[in-house]
Amino acid sequence: MHAAGHTASWIKVDGELAGFFLTEPGMAGGLAVQEFSDFFVLKKHRRRGVALEVVRRVLLGSAQTWLVAMFRADAHACAFWQQAFARLPFARIETHDEPALPQFQRYLLKPAA
Repeated sequence: MHAAGHTASWIKVDGELAGFFLTEPGMAGGLAVQEFSDFFVLKKHRRRGVALEVVRRVLLGSAQTWLVAMFRADAHACAFWQQAFARLPFARIETHDEPALPQFQRYLLKPAA
């Protein structure tokens, strides 16, 4: 099934499948955003800068506001995103909690202009 604004992308390293990510339109309060969702890098490609480069190219490569969410209990995902926030030049990073989804830590990200 394909819906407008939804994308599914493979991540390749040297021609080899290394992971995938999905994007989809969403809302954060009354703000239209693009959600960066279902982000996965195969274990053999982790800790080599692959995920950070994907975030750099996809999120910083556009002018729109992005929503990223991770399970609060997923220490690895939370640590990755904190590292990404510290290393990449986002113009704005805001927490965006959703009371109906307390299991998720959510952030709104605005790329640098």
